[in-house]
This record gives sequence, C-alpha cells and structure tokens, in this order.
Amino acid sequence: MDYEKLLDRILELGAQMLMAGAEISRVEDSVTRICSAYEMEKSDVFSITSCLIVTIHTKEGRILTQVRRILAYDTDLERLERCNRLSRDICEYHLSIEAIDERLERIRNSKTYPEFIMCLAYVMISACFSVFFGGDCMDAVAAVVTGLVIRCMVKLNERVGMNRIIKNIICSAAGGLCAWILTRMGLGHSIDKIIIGNIMLLVPGVALTNGVRDMIHGDIISGGLRLLEAVLISVALAVGFAIVLIPLGA
Repeated sequence: MDYEKLLDRILELGAQMLMAGAEISRVEDSVTRICSAYEMEKSDVFSITSCLIVTIHTKEGRILTQVRRILAYDTDLERLERCNRLSRDICEYHLSIEAIDERLERIRNSKTYPEFIMCLAYVMISACFSVFFGGDCMDAVAAVVTGLVIRCMVKLNERVGMNRIIKNIICSAAGGLCAWILTRMGLGHSIDKIIIGNIMLLVPGVALTNGVRDMIHGDIISGGLRLLEAVLISVALAVGFAIVLIPLGA
C-alpha cells in the first residue's frame, strides 16, 4: 500500500468536503473513519475552515503527515452529498487509489445547476420573502428585478475572483440602488420590503448554522471562525446598502 498516495487522496476528499461547506465535525469524522478502514494504527485529524492537517501511523511504524490549504469554499450540498457517498464507499469497499482518483475527478468536474435555474431561484426567493415581510404584488415584482441584478453582480464578482466581503458590499449596494430606482419609477411601493426580500439572498445562514454546530460539537476555533465570518458578511451587507441609500435619503 502506497500510504503517501492514499493520504493525499484522503486529504483531497476532506478538502472537497470543506469547499462544499461541510461542518468541521463531519470532515474530521469522515477522514478518521477512512483511516480506520485502511487499518491505520492511529490517525490525528485537525481542521478549520481554511486548513486540513492529517497525521497517520501505519502498521509498519511509519508516521506520515500532510497538510491541505483551502483557499475558497462555498455551499454546494450536491457536491457534499457526493463526497459523503464516496467516503462511505471507501470505508465499506476499501477502494483502490485508482478508483478513488476516478471518483474524485468526477466530483471536481461536477457541474452546478444551470444559470437559468439559479436565476429562477433568486427570483422566487426575492419575491416570496418580499411578500412574506409585508410587501404587496408591486414590491414583489420590484424584488424580482432586483434579485436578477444581484445575481448578475454575483456572477461578475465570481469571475473576477473578488474577496467575499467586498463582493457582498458590491452586491448589496447594487441591490439597494436598483430598489431605489424602481420605487422612484413607481414599480415598487415600499423600498424596505423590496430590500428585505433581496437581502435574504445574501444572508450567510449556512455559515452561521455550521458555526453554531461546530461550537456545540466542541470545535471552538472553527466554530468561532465561521461565526466571525458570518458576522463580517452581515456587516458588509449593511454597509453596502448604507453606502447607496443614506446619500439618497432613502
């Protein structure tokens, strides 16, 4: 057994789980179970949102350590489900390194939802939340248009590779400006209801939930980092709206 290659694939799987938005406890548990499935004498796993470190003790007495840096991550539940399925298959069937490579390549190359579906989701979320928080039909229509604008800004920022904090400031500022213009044109009646419907697109709910779960599980460092990130993103959203709306007197 080539333990260096095996450890490299284990870290790659863990990295893919982190990049898909998995909580830290899930990643550490999956990596530990895989190491046990290949009869490692001992495995030590440490992970935060941006780094994964694994040390294994082989039956031959060798001690190997590898580190994987996570530069970008998001929420992709479909990719996370594929990673979970692969980890379970590895533990059950003891897949070869070649088979793991093939499955990992499919996970890396897996496509997200088509842009049409993403735009439809933005439209539905914006309109529904706008009405839910007290807006009328015209506010929902304005929220739909604003949601499409925010989606365009999100795609543009992804192509540029902009920092997440700056990205959220730009997207919220664009959404606030669009909402103000639409209300001035008479398409919407209540700018705050339009903005509330659109801000739900950008609120980091998953990061906040995972941060709390990590802290409850005992991963204080990673949980605190996720909570801090969620707070910073929330502040960035407020700053983006304020930059546009305060000068306009809205």
